[in-house]
Amino acid sequence: MILLNLPPAIRLARNAKILHTKPSPRGTQLKLELTLEGLQGAYWKPQFYLQDSQGQHIVNASAVYGGKDRHFGEIAAFYLNLLLGYFSSPVVVGRTLDLRKEVIEKGTPDLRNTFLPKLSSDSNTTNDVT
Repeated sequence: MILLNLPPAIRLARNAKILHTKPSPRGTQLKLELTLEGLQGAYWKPQFYLQDSQGQHIVNASAVYGGKDRHFGEIAAFYLNLLLGYFSSPVVVGRTLDLRKEVIEKGTPDLRNTFLPKLSSDSNTTNDVT
């Protein structure tokens, strides 16, 4: 049964060491192609907007911003797909990455030259990109 294979796949997606990163040419949204330990491929889509203490996005509601932050919707769609018994969605998990150590240092030269993080003065971790 498909469900028996999901817990290891979810753990791998959440915890596996990132070996290599590169920009993805697919689609219209910013995303990176990751190679995880075990040579498993994955995509990472950064969170664009800040959240308040209740987890709600703090965003201007104009149409310009519509649809930019879809990662919560994709996670929900994955679990809804399982509940409905379709089993046709790829495994989707939330994961916070250290841009400097896990993305930029493991990236292709093209990624390192174009993907510029805006790091805060007190931390190496951020989801902000410039």
